[in-house]
Amino acid sequence: MIVYLHRIQCVNQLTVYRVFSATDACLNVSYCTQKIVVKDTIGPVFTVFPTDTTVICVDEVPPVAGSLGCLHCPFQDVAPFATDNCGSALVSFTEEVSTDSTCQNKKTILRIWTATDACNNMTRDTQMIRVNDTVPPILTCRDTLRFECLIDFPVAYANVDSLLADQGTVLDNCCLDSSSFRLISETMTAPDGMTTLTRMYSIDDCCGNSDTCVQVLQMPICFLDLALKRKLMLRHLILPAPEEPFHLKSLSIISLL
Repeated sequence: MIVYLHRIQCVNQLTVYRVFSATDACLNVSYCTQKIVVKDTIGPVFTVFPTDTTVICVDEVPPVAGSLGCLHCPFQDVAPFATDNCGSALVSFTEEVSTDSTCQNKKTILRIWTATDACNNMTRDTQMIRVNDTVPPILTCRDTLRFECLIDFPVAYANVDSLLADQGTVLDNCCLDSSSFRLISETMTAPDGMTTLTRMYSIDDCCGNSDTCVQVLQMPICFLDLALKRKLMLRHLILPAPEEPFHLKSLSIISLL
């Protein structure tokens, strides 16, 4: 028997020719050839593969399996593993990132894993990691403040730093857009002898999630004392009788003093 090998590109892709001969007593010879084709066209199979997942913040994205760990990650990925019908398989990795906004905490990460055997048969599988921050920040104004008579209300907060300096708080789980801090409404009422100034503020995180807080300032509606009454009377102003209280709300010319 004579064996001829014709290898195509790998150990598992070749053609084997076996030539057999038969010889009788008179040395007559006959030949026949057996052809055996070895052709591996079956790709590897992933037996271990990381699952798809969704995280809130980009710093919670698990590291590539097999790399160093991440302190912020809610879990660690398992390393993909592939087997092959004819031998071992080599596993490689590429990553694609797509974003649907300018926010770094809204994106889709595709990790494409490829298993390749010795004959270059390949199997691909994709792990999808979604980063989606839908959690709003937490904005808190300080508790209601009450002032004495004839003291002006403080001005509205100009920025988030002025809110923090006045015992307010602001927190976000991922990324805060401090420049988005703003006053969105301001109303004044005077029920039950108390002037109340109510201001509402708002702030956004980097993905546009927002929260509001309400600042409440109060000041009693005060009565003018007798000395002030006399001073006004000397300017020929018409005032209520001395025994009647003079209410600050009724005074529209206090700027003349």
